[in-house]
Amino acid sequence: MEKINFLDNIDDLVIVTDTDGKIIFCNKVTLDRLGYSFSELKNKSIIELYSKKDTSFLIDNIHNKKADADSLYSLLILDKEGNFFELATSILYGIWNNSETIVFIAKNLQKQRAFENFKKLFNNKIIMMMIIDYSNLNILDVNDAFLSKLELNKKDILNKKLTDLNIFNNSPDRDKMVNSLQQIPEISDVKIEITTNSGNTLYLIASGDLIDDKDKNLLLVVMIDISEQVILNKKLDAQRKQLINIIEGTELGTWEWDLVTNKTIFNEHWASMLGYTLEELEPTTIKTWESLIHPEDKEDAENILYKHFEKKLSYYEAEFRMKHKKGHWVWISAKGKVIEWSKDNKPLRMFGTHINVTQKKKFEAIIKENSMRDPLTNIYNRRYLDEQLKNLILENKRENNVFSIAILDIDFFKKINDHYGHLAGDFILQEFTKLVKSHIRPYDIFGRYGGEEFILILLNVDSDKMYEILDRILHSILEKEFIYNNETIKISFSAGIADINEFLSPTINEIYDCIDKKLYTAKNNGRSLILK
Repeated sequence: MEKINFLDNIDDLVIVTDTDGKIIFCNKVTLDRLGYSFSELKNKSIIELYSKKDTSFLIDNIHNKKADADSLYSLLILDKEGNFFELATSILYGIWNNSETIVFIAKNLQKQRAFENFKKLFNNKIIMMMIIDYSNLNILDVNDAFLSKLELNKKDILNKKLTDLNIFNNSPDRDKMVNSLQQIPEISDVKIEITTNSGNTLYLIASGDLIDDKDKNLLLVVMIDISEQVILNKKLDAQRKQLINIIEGTELGTWEWDLVTNKTIFNEHWASMLGYTLEELEPTTIKTWESLIHPEDKEDAENILYKHFEKKLSYYEAEFRMKHKKGHWVWISAKGKVIEWSKDNKPLRMFGTHINVTQKKKFEAIIKENSMRDPLTNIYNRRYLDEQLKNLILENKRENNVFSIAILDIDFFKKINDHYGHLAGDFILQEFTKLVKSHIRPYDIFGRYGGEEFILILLNVDSDKMYEILDRILHSILEKEFIYNNETIKISFSAGIADINEFLSPTINEIYDCIDKKLYTAKNNGRSLILK
């Protein structure tokens, strides 16, 4: 009886069978988890409780006793409702009530994994968390993010009451949080202001709820640092107060729209950004804006506007192109807000600004272009090559467009670096790039794969044509003398070629692997060789 009581008080599922696999005992955890009474399971074959995929394994271990007592086996068990769940099971052979038996001891992997996932979440480096004993508000644990943000050690926090912490900037914040906890075992989006150990102020949003624990009522409190947002909002509040003065003192383009009559009021700079005087545009209505916005941008800008009208967005903000009087396009950043609503929440009047961000857009384009290029050779980098190859594969599936890919590798490049120096190696890479580019079309894709390896993608070209082009490039390379610091350097390259029609449903890696094998065959066969 003591043995049975003990087994009923452990967390593991315990099932005891005779040597034929018929159930003679289940502990309470097993019955509760599977939803059976013991009378329903008694003398039932244990094989019936597990998935069919585990049947042969169970039969083998029941009759042949092959299980290793130190091993855990992942098995799927079936509850009374027909649901499977995964168990980590030990199988032991021994004596029960003077008879030979088989004992199955199992842990619920889902619960274990859930706990492991919780530990990972708790130990994240960004969100602050603490676990509190709800009965007395003692702090039982805090994560590293909490300690790091507040610049504290665990000994400064653990086993102290939440009410005793000297981190709250003002008592109302603390009292609001504590009062919420005392009324119900949860808090929701409570804003608090705290001071770190070094005196810095943090603004947090705290939420908490009870977490599962069989012995105690534990409360998990999660705090998100919104300091940047709060500080930004304070700055924005100050900026809003100065907005009228700023508009009057700067050349900011402003507009006001009467949505009832569709009349608009623009200031002079709104017109001058587009090369007009205000008189040239008058009389102005919303049609004035519609006539000048780029057709490709109009729908997106209007969609954002309607979302603001539906109060899905608190203000209107969009970027679009508008046509300059001289015919080119100017990028505009527009912001606005409805400042008058009807009783039935229809927009009546709206105010906003326009800023010329053409130069910003040019800088963004330059940055984007630079992010796609290898800094040494100024040709495309591997990330861009992979992206383009992925797009071409998808396009080939839709439209069956042919293209060819080659990997070019400069032969004996290490010897160049070793003999002439790395600056000479850089020079060769740059000159090699220029020569290859001189033999291909502007829209072909050429990039540095890494080190002295390059990728060439020729559009609407099969592998035979690719071979002809690379053969011409190779002859040009062999004939050229590269002069660096009065030293003459001769180079060659090896290459592997494939075209998309060689593959049924390729991935990028499969294509690269295929070409790599051809490339290394070329190198092993003497270099200065192209294989398709």
